[in-house]
Amino acid sequence: MHPLTPSPSVRGFSLVELSIVLVIIGLLAGAVIGGQALIKNAEMQSVVSDYTRYKEAFLTFRKQYAAIPGDMMDAEEFWGQGSACGGGLATGTCNGNGDKVLDYDATLGGDSGETYQFWRQLMLAGRITGNYSGASGSGSAADSIPGINIPASRVANAGWDVGNDASIVDSHYDINYGNYLRLGGRQESNPAIAAVLTAEEAWKIDTKLDDGRPGHGSIIGGKPGSCSLAADTSDVDAGYNLQTGDVQCSLFFVNQY
Repeated sequence: MHPLTPSPSVRGFSLVELSIVLVIIGLLAGAVIGGQALIKNAEMQSVVSDYTRYKEAFLTFRKQYAAIPGDMMDAEEFWGQGSACGGGLATGTCNGNGDKVLDYDATLGGDSGETYQFWRQLMLAGRITGNYSGASGSGSAADSIPGINIPASRVANAGWDVGNDASIVDSHYDINYGNYLRLGGRQESNPAIAAVLTAEEAWKIDTKLDDGRPGHGSIIGGKPGSCSLAADTSDVDAGYNLQTGDVQCSLFFVNQY
């Protein structure tokens, strides 16, 4: 056999074989993309489910104890004084001041604030699952840590915190947020203020539960000017910034309790 003549045992792929390989690659790529879309859809649905569950939990708590969790003045009579506010019970809690405003500041003694006792008292009352410390993280009196002192979300890096209009530390609209529930991301030594959603994801949740407008209604898009098209914090009529796919939104559920 001539040295340049291909061996009969060596041959390339036929067109049919190449076509089959390309089809398989396409199917695998489609499965990956489809799987990612399913994961995202599940995350967005979990936000709706979490909000519904937490709202029902604190409304039921308020009906049973005639108080807002965390702000409850006689909570220690039910569950004992917790170590976070100078007591001896690791399983206990701390009284609030009963002013119907949830504070981050460690005004209860020790390192505990009402915003963290909010979740702990819901837990102690059997209204939510999980185990929440009732105390701020080590960074500051408003150091929120998903899974430790606030509930974690299925959305990456996100958790659910609570607060009031006077305690918002990041950019927000010039409106009254009242006592709010917020979905936001972990940012060391701060409340859950980091962006965790794209504008489209925030818009979908807002549209499903409210009016789809970031500056109006019971759901407010966090970070006007990036999450929304607002020119400034007084521009409440601007829509969500749907032309970008960047993660730049948190969500406030305002005037909740």
